[in-house]
Amino acid sequence: MLPVYKINLPTPYPVGPVNVYLIKSKPCTLIDTGPDLPASRRALEEALASCRVALQDIERIIITHCHPDHCGLAGAIREAAGAQIFVNGVEAGRLTGERDYFKEIFPSLVKAGVPPGLIQELAVYMRARQYRQVPKSGILPLADREVLTFEDGELVVQNFPGHSQGHICLYDPQSRNFFSGDFLLPHITPNPLMEVSPETGRRLPAKKMYLDGLAHLLEMDIAEIWPGHGENIVNWQVTVDEVFRHHSDRNDTVYRLLGERGRTAYEIAVALFPRIGGFDVVLGVSEALAALDILLEDGRAKAEEEKGVLLYFKADGN
Repeated sequence: MLPVYKINLPTPYPVGPVNVYLIKSKPCTLIDTGPDLPASRRALEEALASCRVALQDIERIIITHCHPDHCGLAGAIREAAGAQIFVNGVEAGRLTGERDYFKEIFPSLVKAGVPPGLIQELAVYMRARQYRQVPKSGILPLADREVLTFEDGELVVQNFPGHSQGHICLYDPQSRNFFSGDFLLPHITPNPLMEVSPETGRRLPAKKMYLDGLAHLLEMDIAEIWPGHGENIVNWQVTVDEVFRHHSDRNDTVYRLLGERGRTAYEIAVALFPRIGGFDVVLGVSEALAALDILLEDGRAKAEEEKGVLLYFKADGN
């Protein structure tokens, strides 16, 4: 049985503390790291010490996805311990600095009708938000269904995109516990964050990917879910049903917001979240676009481009 220790670390983000998991079995492993902040590093080192582990003892880091609250300290831990970092290959460019999230989503922000002034503010914010880069030599890409072995057990890697295009979860076949990262959380519905395919340059259907993953999750034999934030989820099927219902309701809400003159994704985001600013603009527009993608696929909405901006309408007959 894998000896797993749950470590709660502070973050400066609205989501609150993040869960990091220590697996005290050779090779000594961390699942996620917390943000690259002095308070988070101190808290991590203190928690490790209570488990009789030093930061320098960490041999392997597994990253569920490359958002700063989950991977920020990866570079610092590698520098201190020489740990190898395991991450989905599509996410690796975020750690090495080869992929620039803001540059990738810039065309989508313009098409969504985000005002130029807000886009400029986002550019400044995103530059300040960058975390310590990791050399390619420190990263090993993970494949779906890959098995990571320990002296006392194993973890199976599974791809669950949607919140992030390269989001992975980890399954312990012995305990039947499932480390969900941000894919499933106890009290928060993960944002279907807008992302662009590095191969095609096109924005990905984040919500469809996420909902497909939820359907797959229901087919799995899971005892308990260990999430990236909040307490463990025992009755996780109930949580999955609630998330499905939330997304269905959100689609209906966005449909009702569509008017005769057409509305941009940014206008819909503001109608959903009237006080958004800063990076919340990206989150709000992501929510709006995710619902609009489903409405377009279902034939309930249509889109027309006008001066480089997409306008969305209710489809004829709806």
